Amino acid sequence: MDTRTTVFSNYGVTAAAPVDVEKRVVNQVYVWMALGLALTAGTATFTAGSETMQGLIFGNPIVFFGLVIAELGLVFGISAAINKLSAAAASGLFFLYSALNGLTLASIFLVYSLGSIAGTFLVTAGMFGAMSLYGMTTKRDLTKFGSLAMMGLIGIIIAGVVNYFLASSVLNLIISVVGVVLFTGLT
Repeated sequence: MDTRTTVFSNYGVTAAAPVDVEKRVVNQVYVWMALGLALTAGTATFTAGSETMQGLIFGNPIVFFGLVIAELGLVFGISAAINKLSAAAASGLFFLYSALNGLTLASIFLVYSLGSIAGTFLVTAGMFGAMSLYGMTTKRDLTKFGSLAMMGLIGIIIAGVVNYFLASSVLNLIISVVGVVLFTGLT
């Protein structure tokens, strides 16, 4: 049986794992990500199609920014407690995060054309697929880019808030490009 050492340096674990076990874990990760993205897309589509939900979320800045803050709080909270959470709790929080993403990302459907959204999705999915293929074929540990990418994420959030007031299309393009690169590093 083929075994190799798998290092998850961010989590302090080093273990020899059979290749088939590693492949099953990777496949499960892809299934979970697909489920989370489906929930996000479904929630966003429902929210964008419902005048009541649009009014509730986007008609009141306190509600919208409260949801954004809740999302960020979940990210930091889950990250801090990931080794202490039960599988059921982690799953529930993941789906809660996915649904919150859908609520806040519904605004994209109200601002951009469906073609623009589809193009962005294809670029993002392509980057994810390319980086996955790169990681699997080279056996390189791509998690070491995580700390740098997290700092960049904080910077991009700040730039996004600033651009909310400046409404600069050039800054928006820069934020989009940097965002794709950062999220590639985070995933």
